Amino acid sequence: MDKSKEEEFYEQQKNMPTRQPTYTPFGVSTVISTSNNKSARWIARVLVTLFLAPILGFILLLFYTMVESLIKDKSTEYVESSVKEERLIKDKSNIQSNSFYFDQGLKKAQSGDFYGAISDFNKDIEINPQKASSYFNRGKAKGLINDHNGAISDYTKAIEINPRDANTYFNRGLNKADLKDYYGAVSDFSNTIKINPKDSDAYVMSAKYKGMLGDQEGACSDIKRAMNLGDKEALDIFNKACK
Repeated sequence: MDKSKEEEFYEQQKNMPTRQPTYTPFGVSTVISTSNNKSARWIARVLVTLFLAPILGFILLLFYTMVESLIKDKSTEYVESSVKEERLIKDKSNIQSNSFYFDQGLKKAQSGDFYGAISDFNKDIEINPQKASSYFNRGKAKGLINDHNGAISDYTKAIEINPRDANTYFNRGLNKADLKDYYGAVSDFSNTIKINPKDSDAYVMSAKYKGMLGDQEGACSDIKRAMNLGDKEALDIFNKACK
């Protein structure tokens, strides 16, 4: 190629529009002339928007769903927590109700209002029919108004619930003795001693009613045991009846 033709060739190359590669969002390479750059950018933006819009929409939807689910879970957790607290408050209310009537019964019994005490223990037993202490204290109040049969019935129920309470046997024995059931009384005092061998009062009462039944030897044996436990009354009885 001679010089004139070479210069003519380069002159033609300068006048030709330059080209550069442009990539669509789909990764396909195209070639767009620089003279159409504005159009190419606009088309690229449209394509990018069309491609990214569904993805962004899906991401936003997913994020919204996750947030809504989290809020719902927290709300459910709060509601469940509130229910548990309400149940706990109700349970405490029941306990307070039980204690209220029971405590009121004790106060009335201590002040000498045995009928009022029995009424409160009745209410306490209605709430909790398996509460041995309510039967025990109601039985004690009944015994103090000379309702010995009612007292024995309550003590018997208390023993069914809690057969290992020595005081219940002892009190029932006293009420049986008041009804002149001396054999029953001695039996209850014997059960008291089995549960609590150091109960000197039970030995003394057992001795008293064994003596009334003509069991002098058994009575003196019980008195001697009470005396060995340091009971002063037992010593006096022993000196009078067993020497």
